[in-house]
Amino acid sequence: MSSLDAELQEIDAQIAELSARREAIEARRAQYSTTSSPPEWLRIAVLAIHVDHPRYIHDRVELTLHHKQNPEWRIKCLDCPGKVNSFDVGRTVADVP
Repeated sequence: MSSLDAELQEIDAQIAELSARREAIEARRAQYSTTSSPPEWLRIAVLAIHVDHPRYIHDRVELTLHHKQNPEWRIKCLDCPGKVNSFDVGRTVADVP
């Protein structure tokens, strides 16, 4: 095998690696697309805030997709200027400051 063949083989391997990375990035982008809806557990959590915690029954909240390095869903209190909470599976209202 000539050095040109080896170089072409190396380039083909790099192309395959970049293609796989691109597919992973596109899959992640689709997961956090602005047109996507919040995860089911988060929608249920917002409903639970109003049902299970009378203290928050009249609070207006909205789910927003925060884009930075790692996109994440956040709950924004419309009655509390500047108050935005990040949530994960397993966190509860009791965890909110």
